[in-house]
Amino acid sequence: MDAGEYRLHSNFASFMLNWGGPGLVTLVTAVLLYVSVARPAQDSPPPVVAIFLLIGAALFWVRQFRMPRRIILHEDGRLEFVSPVRRVVITVQDITSIKPDGTQFGYLIVRWGAGKLRLLNQFDGFHDLLARIKLVNPAVEIRGC
Repeated sequence: MDAGEYRLHSNFASFMLNWGGPGLVTLVTAVLLYVSVARPAQDSPPPVVAIFLLIGAALFWVRQFRMPRRIILHEDGRLEFVSPVRRVVITVQDITSIKPDGTQFGYLIVRWGAGKLRLLNQFDGFHDLLARIKLVNPAVEIRGC
């Protein structure tokens, strides 16, 4: 199998989706936390609202930093998903399905025996990668890609 590298397509829309949204949520949460704790007014929201938003923003950032930005296909059939904070390495033969995420538009779920991975459906050359995966692993279920 030929090696290849596939990178997340980067444009203004993907930048806003990946960094603008989480940044805005974090900024609003910080302002709300400041207003509700440091300078509480009679009509300001209770601090518990800010804490819930802070937890939500943290989970949002964790998800963004765990999402792959590169996919590397090695000659020996290993597939490496690289994100800013982790690397997931599986073999092409282990993949059972690649399908759209039923809960969020524009994301795919890659499943294998021991786990799953969410990724954006915006990788350059992704159809080439899918064809290579299907060639090596004809049993893989590929939908909506």
